[in-house]
Amino acid sequence: MQNEELKKQFLLRDRLINVISKDGFLRVSFIKNTNTAIEAQKRHELDYAAGTYLAQLLAGTSMMSAFLKGEERVSIDINSKGYIKKMYSEASQVGEIRGYASVDLTKNIEDIKSLNDIMSDGFLSVTRILYNQNEPTKGIVELQEGNIALNLTAYFNKSEQIPSLMLLDTKTNDDGIIMQSGGILIQALPGAEPMAVYKLYDFIKANKKIIDLFEKELTLNEIIDIYIPFEYDIIKTRQIDYFCRCSKDKFIEHIKNLDINEIKDMQKMGQNELICHYCNNHYYIETEDFEKIIFEKQASLN
Repeated sequence: MQNEELKKQFLLRDRLINVISKDGFLRVSFIKNTNTAIEAQKRHELDYAAGTYLAQLLAGTSMMSAFLKGEERVSIDINSKGYIKKMYSEASQVGEIRGYASVDLTKNIEDIKSLNDIMSDGFLSVTRILYNQNEPTKGIVELQEGNIALNLTAYFNKSEQIPSLMLLDTKTNDDGIIMQSGGILIQALPGAEPMAVYKLYDFIKANKKIIDLFEKELTLNEIIDIYIPFEYDIIKTRQIDYFCRCSKDKFIEHIKNLDINEIKDMQKMGQNELICHYCNNHYYIETEDFEKIIFEKQASLN
């Protein structure tokens, strides 16, 4: 019985699965990122609006990373004049994801009347760090209506010219805490019928929302069988985790690049707390750390 429970917990954890139709014309990514979204909301102390939008951005970014290789990465940067003024997410194809959202503190969340009040008048940029390319590839589109799925769909269709549709769903409780989060990305491959993506999208929309199926404790594999009305092959499955590669040592390396007088001023003013923008981890530079940094800095100047 214990083994069955462990197996169930394993199957219900955050996961991404890519499938391709047997005829090779459609590929679909499915993601459950509930725990990842909860972790992000908690780390950055986000309200329901920022928490929901970040959860959906994390899901979308993870699905966009699904067809990368090895340590390749994709990041999405959103700048807006709405209540949410900035969001960032970064994912690798191995299942690591991190991100943050910041809000305009001069605006009151109670004044939000529409999606455009949350996110509007700005730009969405996608950056891919790929093998065998000296520079990252980058695409930029103007923000449309304040909806993550709509904007990522627009990016695929305009910037990459890949017929795509994306569904993103998030559920919060009465306190604004995320309870479920996930999404689906449908893309046409060469040779597909022009309406193939829309037909599958409509078929999925006619079913229950993916977050409702999560609440019934269905696994992602079981959900795929509900949503895909044709034969398919699973081409990739992986776990998803909120993970940041920041560390105290990396912060210290950055400090070493500062002018020695700046470092001494930091020590005198007690500026010893360093916060990772991406994951909100806090690191503290102790007296002995400063002394070692200054000593090594002085030695390098002699």
